[in-house]
Amino acid sequence: MNVQVERLENHTARLTAEVDADRLEKAKQKAARQIAGRVIIPGFRKGKAPYRLLVNYVGEAAILEDAFELLGNEIYPEVIEASGVDPYGQGEIENISIETNPPTIQFRVALSPEVDLKDYRSVRVQFDPPKIDEDTFNRALKTLQEQYAVVEESHQPLARGDRAIFDFIYGFVPDAEAEVDEDHGHDHVHDHDHEEFIHEHNFPMLLDGDVEPLPGFIDAVVGMNPGESRKFSLTAPDDADKYGDFAGKSIRFDVNLAKIEVVTLPALNDDFAARVTANREKPLTLLELRLDLRDNLQKTSEERYKSQYTMAVVDAIRAQAEIRYPEAVVIDQINTFLNDFDQRLRQQGLTLKDYLRLNNLTLEEVAENFRPAAVRMVERGLVVREIGLQEGIGLSDELIDAEITRIVETYEEDRRDALRAMFGLSEMRASVANDLLMRSLYDRIIAIAKGENLPPLANSQSAKADEEKGETA
Repeated sequence: MNVQVERLENHTARLTAEVDADRLEKAKQKAARQIAGRVIIPGFRKGKAPYRLLVNYVGEAAILEDAFELLGNEIYPEVIEASGVDPYGQGEIENISIETNPPTIQFRVALSPEVDLKDYRSVRVQFDPPKIDEDTFNRALKTLQEQYAVVEESHQPLARGDRAIFDFIYGFVPDAEAEVDEDHGHDHVHDHDHEEFIHEHNFPMLLDGDVEPLPGFIDAVVGMNPGESRKFSLTAPDDADKYGDFAGKSIRFDVNLAKIEVVTLPALNDDFAARVTANREKPLTLLELRLDLRDNLQKTSEERYKSQYTMAVVDAIRAQAEIRYPEAVVIDQINTFLNDFDQRLRQQGLTLKDYLRLNNLTLEEVAENFRPAAVRMVERGLVVREIGLQEGIGLSDELIDAEITRIVETYEEDRRDALRAMFGLSEMRASVANDLLMRSLYDRIIAIAKGENLPPLANSQSAKADEEKGETA
């Protein structure tokens, strides 16, 4: 098959395929039979009208349109194979020419992403995991106390020291609306030129001053009664490390108090530690509990930091890489975000359609606001995948079996046989393998950025870079 390939912008290609006349004629006959089965021609049963009479009745253009649709689906795999391109998803017919000899069909095809990581092994990012400070430790210890506290419902006005159960909405106030607008407590998820509101339902908060969404929040809600609502705005301190995207912005709150509880915390002593660790082989003392809690907090903090660090390294590699992909990849990711957003809304008793109607938005506007995150996720995913290919990271059955054994042994003895059977299912084993593969890949990315000794690359773009460095040295 004769196919011409024209590379276009946005990582797509136009494939022009010549169509054999006999093949086109067969497609026309097939299309005519299908059309004949759908239309009623006086004097003939459905599907029994002669071809020429059908042409006069529906027009040859209608038959040709269906014929090329049939033929396009039939020859598309052959066109792709003959062209040598690597498509991303199914292409679409862009143009049909019957005036040429032979006739031609043009396909517009999105191409699979391509990534050139350059010398990614030279990327370095400072690795500096944080230490758990006393404030973080004390908050975690108090949270543990709350789990074993004596709780009584209160019908008195909300006071400091009480635990409040809130339903509230909070989010950005646009710069043009610095003052509170009592009539527009909407739920938006936008970029920073719009409102961006988030729902929290049945959210417990101990009003002890240790933790509050923003400075001034507790003062704003003290004195509320169950069932009461209040609306107010607070300005977040200009501290991006602590407040993220909210830093320095005016935040609007729409708060409903569902319930008030008086919480009596247990004393911090060995008896408390023994209650908390009653299910262990040997209950801990308070000192041992403190050490154990600090160790767990440190491990959790380090895991969180490693995840953030890995993405920082991926972004550094992404900044120097050459990444090519079609718009269709981004659209697919945006659609995934929209579906996830719709599912979250349904958990709150809403749908995406409800959200659009309540906030006077179009689906296109919401989709466009997801675009920056979609681009970032697409490019990060492509970079990570290419690093995995370049590094040749794989898994053996022995490693997967060992990981399954490790997971199973974290459960009680009487549940292990059932869990082993569950992990024998192909989809569960594949899930474990994928998690293990990503963990290995992220460990390798961290090792690269820290400048650790790495195994040589077999054959890849970075292997050439490594060789060039060695020759220079």
